[in-house]
Amino acid sequence: MIELLVACGAQSEVVDPAAAVRAAGPSECAQYAGNEATWSLCIADGARIISAVAEARTRCDLAGVFDKECESSWIGSAMRRGTPVEDILGFCRDDECRLLVLDASGLPWPERLPICREAGRFAEDCARHVLQDWKEAEPSLEDVEVLMAVDRGYPKSVGDWSELALVQLGLDCDSVVDTATPANLESCRIAARSR
Repeated sequence: MIELLVACGAQSEVVDPAAAVRAAGPSECAQYAGNEATWSLCIADGARIISAVAEARTRCDLAGVFDKECESSWIGSAMRRGTPVEDILGFCRDDECRLLVLDASGLPWPERLPICREAGRFAEDCARHVLQDWKEAEPSLEDVEVLMAVDRGYPKSVGDWSELALVQLGLDCDSVVDTATPANLESCRIAARSR
């Protein structure tokens, strides 16, 4: 803790800068300003009622050791309120947060897969999660053709999951040779050979 010595005439007083920040924080947490942990928890808990992204970010930045709890609280509430996923992604400070938001977004796969790149180092994981959800919905041959027809930036994942869906339909990768991109088709064939 940094202590500042404030000289005032013949008296001197020790001032805790963190306590000063807590005292100037949201009024509903003022009663806890003397206890950093309790005050931080109050800050985190109160984030759920905030709708503005910038205000929530500022509040969570004040939450200290409870910053992740604050973020989770706000994100969950924002999703229930219908805050656009893009706004929630902008609130996140790291790739893991963005992956969790995308996984929980409930967006249909054609909307979610292109924005997996927002998950940074977890983009490929995001694509696999999207495609696993797609596969669990028991896609038809037409669904596989739609997926394979466009380069979505994740040919290995697209090929792997498409191949599984085709096997489930009793078909193989050559069933989509007329509609698949070359990269997606090759990935599908590689997945089939690795069985």
